[in-house]
Amino acid sequence: MKILKLRPFVRCVAVLALLFTAACGDPEQTGEPAPEAGYVEDMAEAHAEDSSMPSGAAELVDDLGEVAAMPVLSETVVYGRVNGEPVSGYLAYPETAHGGLPGILMFHEWWGLNDNIRAMADKLAAQGYVVLALDVYGGEVATTPERARGLMQVAMADKVALNDNIREAWKFMTEEIGALSVASMGWCFGGTLAFNTALLYPDQLDAAVVYYGHVTSVTPAQLAMLGMPIIGFFGAEDSGIPVAGVRQFEQSLKNLGKDAEIVIYDGAGHAFANPTGENFRPEPAADAWQRTLTFLDRTLNAAVNRNVIKQPPAADNAPAATTR
Repeated sequence: MKILKLRPFVRCVAVLALLFTAACGDPEQTGEPAPEAGYVEDMAEAHAEDSSMPSGAAELVDDLGEVAAMPVLSETVVYGRVNGEPVSGYLAYPETAHGGLPGILMFHEWWGLNDNIRAMADKLAAQGYVVLALDVYGGEVATTPERARGLMQVAMADKVALNDNIREAWKFMTEEIGALSVASMGWCFGGTLAFNTALLYPDQLDAAVVYYGHVTSVTPAQLAMLGMPIIGFFGAEDSGIPVAGVRQFEQSLKNLGKDAEIVIYDGAGHAFANPTGENFRPEPAADAWQRTLTFLDRTLNAAVNRNVIKQPPAADNAPAATTR
């Protein structure tokens, strides 16, 4: 299997050891925001009428009038090992990419790494990003809310494995791919994991995009450590992620002077951006996507890298390929 080696001119330095220093703290001690009791049940209720059929997400994005897309290459890659077992994900990147590019760690919804998430990874890659969609379900994909609930419960029961999965993806993106900057992004359960990535890498992550993830149990002390810009999208009618907690989260970020934008859509509930479900709302979904592209462009310098891609590199700067 061949993977494009996207090497920056200056290699990113491995930062995993910093997680265990006094400066950042042990993530198992500082902790991620633990969802309140009933979180999984709340998600199950919110998704009760949903399905995992092809969502039309690609068509939705096509209709948003975004900048011209680039041809994309994609493949399944093994990005690390957790508990001695290989973990694989979906890697998408611009076909003409060379040198270093911004990277995005993408986290799936409670359904798992399905075609909808792959489509969104392709869409972001077409805008000049290297996207790694992680799999935290060990290859399982749910087709019913009951199965999704079970998979999510199993994944949440082993926080150490979840964190190790994120660390392996981080190492792959920063060392193997050599991304110039890295953002986390996810929806629903994936939104929670995208925010947890920010807490695991408070000084290293360059941006975080959270679609209706659980953020309401985080403490001001945890938020104070975060150095990256954050954008979050939530529904005012979301029973699983109550708006009162989201507004408190927003106020805490504001009080700390963080570069953060929290958008709450009136009339929208949980999973408003997923076209498969009864909660889908086209207008908030389209607005959130446009804001996401603008935010990533600002924080990860995608515009600069798109211009670089258009200029063919000199022969001695051509990207290397590696076999895994």
